[in-house]
Amino acid sequence: MTEVDLQLLAGEADVEVSIGREMPEEAPAGEATIGAGSVGTSSTITADAEAISQGTTTGRYLLVWFTSLPQVPDGFRAELAEVVVRGH
Repeated sequence: MTEVDLQLLAGEADVEVSIGREMPEEAPAGEATIGAGSVGTSSTITADAEAISQGTTTGRYLLVWFTSLPQVPDGFRAELAEVVVRGH
């Protein structure tokens, strides 16, 4: 995996993207994060160059972890509309 395209329905949120061979059972601790950034209605998260060079961008499970959410009238919420994973 080299890129993940994320599309939210509205607003902007901060995310971390992790990939692994096992299904995650708890919140990521940061060591498995391969990319991070702010996403909106159309954004691309590019895998960290070090993660690509170390070969840690392969796996069966992709985790998109929201680290901040946009404010909506009744609180905070993000709606993820589409995820596209690109590799080489």
